[in-house]
Amino acid sequence: MRFLRSGWFLFAAFIFLAFAWYVWGLDWLAERRWQAYVAEARARGVKFTLAELRPARVPENEDLLQAAVFQSADKGDYYSKLLRQGPIVRRPDAGNGQSVLPDWTETRRDFTRLNLSVDPAETDDVRAIQGALVEVNPMLQALIQIRAQSGNWDDLWTSDDPSRQRSSFWVFVGMRWLAFKAHADLASGDALAARTFLDAHMRFAKCLETAPSLHAEMLRQFADDDLRSALGFGLQLGKWRDEDLRAFSEFFSNRNNLKLYRWALETDRALWAEYCEKHLGTSVVKSWPRWNDVLKWQLRVRSSRKSWWRDNEEWLQRFFDEEISSINVPLGKWSPPQTRKFDVDQVASNDADLGLVFNFKGGGFREGAVYAHAINKLAGIGCALELCRRSTGEYPEQLEALVPRFMANLPNDPCGGKPFRYRRTAQDDYLLYSIGLNGKDDGGTLGGYREHPDWRWWAPRAK
Repeated sequence: MRFLRSGWFLFAAFIFLAFAWYVWGLDWLAERRWQAYVAEARARGVKFTLAELRPARVPENEDLLQAAVFQSADKGDYYSKLLRQGPIVRRPDAGNGQSVLPDWTETRRDFTRLNLSVDPAETDDVRAIQGALVEVNPMLQALIQIRAQSGNWDDLWTSDDPSRQRSSFWVFVGMRWLAFKAHADLASGDALAARTFLDAHMRFAKCLETAPSLHAEMLRQFADDDLRSALGFGLQLGKWRDEDLRAFSEFFSNRNNLKLYRWALETDRALWAEYCEKHLGTSVVKSWPRWNDVLKWQLRVRSSRKSWWRDNEEWLQRFFDEEISSINVPLGKWSPPQTRKFDVDQVASNDADLGLVFNFKGGGFREGAVYAHAINKLAGIGCALELCRRSTGEYPEQLEALVPRFMANLPNDPCGGKPFRYRRTAQDDYLLYSIGLNGKDDGGTLGGYREHPDWRWWAPRAK
């Protein structure tokens, strides 16, 4: 009894309780907080599993990924090499953010770097590139023959497959080849062939809309840029027919990049939740650190606790809440979600898709989605403006004149929520732009790229 009343007993009891709190209590408290958050989030309609979000499967004969060209690439056959890296149409910077005609000399050098058979004796760059394209023509023909409107994306709908990004990347590179071939055909004067390849590009873009994750969203933005470049190139050359312009205008007018970005966030948050459930209590440091690597030892101990996973999981889920709720907020009134030092950076360093989460943590990824949405809408309006000019002999005084004959409706600028800025500068020219990230109208004289104050549509008709 004397020991029970002694200071040593009280000290031992304190040590035992502190140890028990560390071993069991912190985990219990973190789990309670997490379950309370889940209950509240589910009441708001949040889905935490991929199975809840995954669309119904499409029949295999309608699945883009079942096409022979992608099946062959998946097995490491001939197409695998071509679908690992696609060509990029190089465009020199005009100095004011406006795109100009392709730099075929630099593009030809890229073809040489891709180990394609570019004839060094051919002095015309476009002819040299078209000659080298003979090597990839079987793949191009296989791509344009695909008529699928959907994809199952089986390797993307999992939180533990390290190769889950494979299918979306191969489809994107296929789209890059299609857009490149359209550029080359336009330069060669064959607009009908160019339209054939861009039709396939737009079909693939439709299929890619159902692909989950931020990785797929990044590829969607790049693919849209390739298509807009081909559209603008044809406009500057004056090659597109009226029916071509109507098809492009409809595609870009119906493209909702903000909705696609929300889809990417919703699927990535479920992917992250499933990842945490599978690895709960497993240290992210797989190998034993060196004896003097204190930071790695600390991380190994911390990340082996359930409370570490739950705390970080809850923080990231709340980050997704903030990001999703901000999608329809004009950029001028939006501020990035609050950030802190995030332990799961260690997970992201070994997982490319989760790593994307940290790339947009300060808002950069959302800005990319808003930029793509704005420029796509401008492209749709640009096509309608050219149709109007061809019909009436001049560009309209106001964009409202395009509705309903040349466009079903006019979209608003996602930056500020008001109509896009437009003015006719001459009978055969105009200025059309979004006010950009700063939410201010800077006149549209400098713009075209995401970092510019305004985002200008750069391709009126050929002069």
